[in-house]
Amino acid sequence: MVERFQAAPEHLCVESPVGTRAVILQRLKAEVDELWSFVGTKANRQWVWIAMDTTTRQVIAFHVGDRSGQSAQVLWEKIPVVYQEQATFYTDQYEVYKGVIPSAQHRAISKLARKTNHVERFNCTLRQRVSRLVRATLSFSKKLSHHIGAIRYFICDYNLTRSAALPGWHYRSCEGRSVGAAKVEAVVWEHVRELLSNSELLRARHEESQGDHAAFFASDLTALCRASGIGRRGGDIPWL
Repeated sequence: MVERFQAAPEHLCVESPVGTRAVILQRLKAEVDELWSFVGTKANRQWVWIAMDTTTRQVIAFHVGDRSGQSAQVLWEKIPVVYQEQATFYTDQYEVYKGVIPSAQHRAISKLARKTNHVERFNCTLRQRVSRLVRATLSFSKKLSHHIGAIRYFICDYNLTRSAALPGWHYRSCEGRSVGAAKVEAVVWEHVRELLSNSELLRARHEESQGDHAAFFASDLTALCRASGIGRRGGDIPWL
């Protein structure tokens, strides 16, 4: 198990948004919160600082340390640069965040604003799924390195699961292309080539569409993309 902890990557398997820095069509949003834990004895408190992408629910950074501004600074340095430059960060009203997150990007909110719900819910998930974090447990960590390794190992698995569930229609570059655009284009153009090479099918589709160019490919491509796992589960394909 220790070998698995050590093999968990530092980047946490996060899929960072793709796009140019000059043009952003959708503002990045992130939530930050801290979670109490301990190592060895409850007197040795270790706070788990977590930054989460609001849209994808992926954990973009975490840090284990005390609850000081120094630990908050370490967390900030671990956050991917694209978020540091472009994201709006929602936190509770804990004072240390004001000295770390740039004021133009920081939103210190109350519980009633409901802007940190996702990261707070993840804290609950973390306690339920990582037995070392349960408040009254016999499975607590004896070593800090194992404590950090277990948390990183779970977060990597969690991010990979979220990545599979949310393939990335949320971020768009200045060209209007999504993170999953390459996969979409490959499937779409393959289907278009097959359709254009079949004159009988092409004629039938033209008659069914009755001159509506949007409907010409829509039914085929929607079914094709859903079968290929492209698009939101249970939702329409965004570009149709």
